[in-house]
Amino acid sequence: MHVTDECAQQFLEVFQQFVRYASGRSMGHAAVSPYPFAEDPGDDPTHDLETCFQNMLSRPSIVERFVDMNRHRLSEDQEAIALGWEDRLCGTCIMLGFADDYVVVDHDGMLFAADDISGEFMERASQMPFAAEAMLLPYAGEIVLPKPFRVMGFSKAAYSKAEIASFLEAKPPLIRGAEALRSVARVLHEPFNNWEAGESEADYCWREPEPRAFRRGALYGLDGVEREKLVNREVGHYGYELGSDWWRRKRQRPIKQAIEPTLSAALSCLTKSELLDIARAVQLKKCSVLKKADLAQKACTHLLSSRDAEALSPFVEDCLDSELDLLGELLEAGGVMGIPADDHPFTATHAPLSFTYQDGDNLIAFIPREFCNERLERCLSSERAKRRQERQARSALDACVFQYGIIPLAEAYAEYARLAEDPEDIQRFRALAMEQSGAARLVHEGETEYLMHASLTDDKVQAVVAQICKYESTCRSAYFSRIAKARDDGAMRRMTTGLMEFDRREYCARRRQEIRTWIESKNAADVSRLIEAHDQAPRKPLNAAYLEYGPVEAVRMSPEGRALQAVLDGLVPYSENEYRFADKLLEEIATCSVECGELDGAFDALRREEYDFQATYAPVLIRSAMNLYNSLPLWGERGWSARERAESIAGKPIAFAPDGVPLCAGSFYTAAEVQQFGATPPS
Repeated sequence: MHVTDECAQQFLEVFQQFVRYASGRSMGHAAVSPYPFAEDPGDDPTHDLETCFQNMLSRPSIVERFVDMNRHRLSEDQEAIALGWEDRLCGTCIMLGFADDYVVVDHDGMLFAADDISGEFMERASQMPFAAEAMLLPYAGEIVLPKPFRVMGFSKAAYSKAEIASFLEAKPPLIRGAEALRSVARVLHEPFNNWEAGESEADYCWREPEPRAFRRGALYGLDGVEREKLVNREVGHYGYELGSDWWRRKRQRPIKQAIEPTLSAALSCLTKSELLDIARAVQLKKCSVLKKADLAQKACTHLLSSRDAEALSPFVEDCLDSELDLLGELLEAGGVMGIPADDHPFTATHAPLSFTYQDGDNLIAFIPREFCNERLERCLSSERAKRRQERQARSALDACVFQYGIIPLAEAYAEYARLAEDPEDIQRFRALAMEQSGAARLVHEGETEYLMHASLTDDKVQAVVAQICKYESTCRSAYFSRIAKARDDGAMRRMTTGLMEFDRREYCARRRQEIRTWIESKNAADVSRLIEAHDQAPRKPLNAAYLEYGPVEAVRMSPEGRALQAVLDGLVPYSENEYRFADKLLEEIATCSVECGELDGAFDALRREEYDFQATYAPVLIRSAMNLYNSLPLWGERGWSARERAESIAGKPIAFAPDGVPLCAGSFYTAAEVQQFGATPPS
């Protein structure tokens, strides 16, 4: 035994009290007996242990309840011991034998080194291996194995003593220590936290869901411009743009009375907190001790003393794009302009560059007279150019991996430099790639630097493996063929497509490494195949729209994206926001399709929203999704789409209707309907 005798005695005292409580034999606690119609066994200790075991399985919070009720007046040390048992493993275990005076316990395929604190297993050493209902508890830095609840029979076909002996002699890796047990227990317990609420996660995953109801959203039937205006007004475009800075900006309310449009008059109307923000931005020292009037005068003097744009640069850099546009409009209007009172006034107030004051039903926005000159205009132009340059570079990174999946960094920069107005240098381009702010990741394959999509990286592989293992342990499902239920993006579908053929045996944790190895090798093969495909044939030039708007926004603005968006606007679930749902789902469909390179990626995204593919709306929904997929780049085709591949095989262009049907009279459309789309049907 590795735990000291004193610690063992303290542990057993608390454990005996807990067993009595969990078996329902303490006053006022009604236990859920596994044998509700059996006769009361009286003071049978075996019955106490069995009932305790059942309650430990069915009531995850029983330890917390035991401490809260404090029936036995536990000391603080005893409470700490008991609370540590929340991270426990409870179930049928196989006692394999002893290694380094630890009991080697097989729990669901995981091997633990447990301390025999009760000495019960040492007495049964000659009977090992055997199965028993037992608990693994963290205590004093060790994994503790108290007295087993019930020793059961054991199948000799599963293990033989000779096999066990040779297995233990090889010193297999064991899970040791209390912290390791807690980590494993928390992962395994997470799916079952809601059992006491009457429903387990496994039951939830496999129960028959109720049909989801859909409605025609407010955006249905609107053209692109009207739709964009309504979305911006309803969801609050400026609020989304501000993000976490929204509340601070909104506090900058208009000045209550009309004032002279001068810097000193405007600063005197601000609060001291706002003046301190301005002072910090221009790095003025020892300002917090000044009175408000003195602070306003000091800030005004500093801002006006500088003749170049350096004093204004911190404030211009802090502006949103919409605020830069408004400042430009104010300069063109001579520095003063009226705006509607309900047009998000807090975006028109950006001290000390611009202020607003109330004038009846309108707001008057103004730039202080001292700033209405070339200095501010030059600063705004410089900031716009800087932002556009960086935005194009970041869009190019995302566009390259969206269209190609993987591409050498030098070739990606060449595509970017070909399309950009004022490209960044390659070192800055590389530095932006290393920030990993988007989907692009900078990796090394041999001696070459590549831009790789995040769904192809090792980090994504580890995430997929963890999700598969968590899903299997959650649902206790027996076969990998059910993994399709857990796919939530295109990369997971791509990586797990062959798993159902790989192994149909019951899941256990000892096979986790085999799953990891299989998925890693499959992903590595996919990456190698993409590199080889790009080396063998020319790739499609980078889409200029991807660089200008970003890949997702460019897909949404494409004819195929607009067509699918119009369909989704008419099929909005009642539980979703009708102004954001179609855009969100369209983005998910596009990314899933590109990541897995299959049409099933788009269909998976639709299935997750519980669309019925047998319903009357299904044909147009499916055709629109297929139409979008056929227009998206395929990584295996060097960035060319499925439609472009079909046209290259046919040797001529193919015309399609907005819902993805080829414009051939006689199938879905008549000759008159074909002419309505303004295209000539192919011969």
